[in-house]
Amino acid sequence: MPRAIDVPALLRCLAEGVVERDRALRISLLGALAGENVLLLGPPGTAKSLVARRLAAVFRGSRYFQYLLTRFTSPDELFGPVSLRQLKDHDEFSRKIDGYLPTAQVAFIDEIFKASSAILNSLLTIINERLYFNGGRVVPVPLLVLVAASNEVPDEEELVALYDRFAVRIDVHPIVDAEHVLQMLRQPDSSREFMVPDELLLTEEDVAAIRLRSSAIPLAPAVERLFLRVKRELDELAEGEEVWRWYVSDRRWKQAVRLLRTAAALCGRTEVHLVDGGLLRNCLWNRPEDAEALGRKVDLALEEAATTDLDLRPVATRWVQLLGRMRDREGVGRPIYDGYVLTHAGTRYVMTDLRAAATMKNSWDSVRTGFWFESRSNAVRRLKLRPDGAVMFHAGYNAVPVLDQAGFHAQVRAGNSPVLEEGSVSVDRKINPGIALDFSGVDGELQAEWLKELSGLRELLDDRRESLGLLGADVDAVVRGHLFVAESDVRGLRAGLLRTELVLREWDSKLRALEDALSEQQEYETADIDAEAPVTAESATRLLGVRSGGARR
Repeated sequence: MPRAIDVPALLRCLAEGVVERDRALRISLLGALAGENVLLLGPPGTAKSLVARRLAAVFRGSRYFQYLLTRFTSPDELFGPVSLRQLKDHDEFSRKIDGYLPTAQVAFIDEIFKASSAILNSLLTIINERLYFNGGRVVPVPLLVLVAASNEVPDEEELVALYDRFAVRIDVHPIVDAEHVLQMLRQPDSSREFMVPDELLLTEEDVAAIRLRSSAIPLAPAVERLFLRVKRELDELAEGEEVWRWYVSDRRWKQAVRLLRTAAALCGRTEVHLVDGGLLRNCLWNRPEDAEALGRKVDLALEEAATTDLDLRPVATRWVQLLGRMRDREGVGRPIYDGYVLTHAGTRYVMTDLRAAATMKNSWDSVRTGFWFESRSNAVRRLKLRPDGAVMFHAGYNAVPVLDQAGFHAQVRAGNSPVLEEGSVSVDRKINPGIALDFSGVDGELQAEWLKELSGLRELLDDRRESLGLLGADVDAVVRGHLFVAESDVRGLRAGLLRTELVLREWDSKLRALEDALSEQQEYETADIDAEAPVTAESATRLLGVRSGGARR
């Protein structure tokens, strides 16, 4: 049985006494445990070699190799000198590789992009396949991780393949925070070698167990959508003249997945979650100056993936169907309107909401109020519409039933004092925003049936909430407990989860408001279905994120 590894304690040990390099050390260790190579990009003197040396100290008894490449570095310096005895006695060209890169477990190659063509092919095979061709023999290379460093990214086409082998890319800057600078200066010089406590040292067996466990961890559906969204956007950018600027090979996508799986395993989870997706920031850029732009794309993709994971179609479908049955019940549903549009001489006038009711002192029922365009005076006049269709103008009552509930298309005559020329003005309903449901006449049996359906909808909504896994404040706890992802890496996820939570609250508010109106036999207005349109399952998808209805008292 694999032993338990205290990864948090190991990470704290790695960062001891180091200023502003904690993230570089964490991500480098993650890359090493995932079997991925690490590239540190930054100016000289930014502790890139320190990261490699500390990483080497993590593995028990590891063989460490370090070298600075120049344009004149020969293969002998990297892979070992030619064995003259083998050449003389057996006529075989081979190298004495002991103590050189082919036998190292952790290696640091500085200025790696200065590798000559004589070195490049063997280096690529070691980095990617962990093999070295020594004469006629294929030698397995025990390399756990290769940490490389460079001051700049390569421009030469022949180095693109080498650059692509590095799945983990860390942009290392000089220390900029004033307090951190002082902290660095105050530290005493020490020749003491960095040591990892014996109980925290990792063995080859530990690394093999971690890699085996992480390889079986699946991606959550939301993470798959995240990858597809980011890949689609980068592929579109790579279609232009700067194709290599945004190009990400299939190999690097696979490496990125491996990195996320390893992070999930080390954090004790059995599935790769969107939180792990923040690590894509360290995998997909090709130029350091593009890292920020890539980060924004990851943020947007995280937000979209988190929001899309909220699949409320089953809830919305049943909601629309229930509203439809309520609407079609005699005496319950009636249309509501946002207002009217007046057209005169080719000009359209959008009128105000006509739902405001006024109670007259006489026996008239509530009337609708609005405005009317008077062509003779080129003015808009106020009017009131009685339920029987009669119109009362602001100047007095005109008993002319020219307006109806269906359309308001009319040729107007105004009795003794005409105020509108015949045919000069047409009136149309504005957009129908939904229906009003009046439950005052609903009997107890039907009321109980609908309340039971609403209770079932509440249960279904709760099931969807639980299936999401992370919501709201939960993500804070997960990020705080994540060993490799910082809060700034998952800003998009936080925004997406916030939107998801708001939608869930909106749906909960809808269900409660309708439940209250039905229980108290009051009126409920909703914009979730059209008053005239038939109710379909497909129309349910339009409801995600729309404003909720409410009871009218």
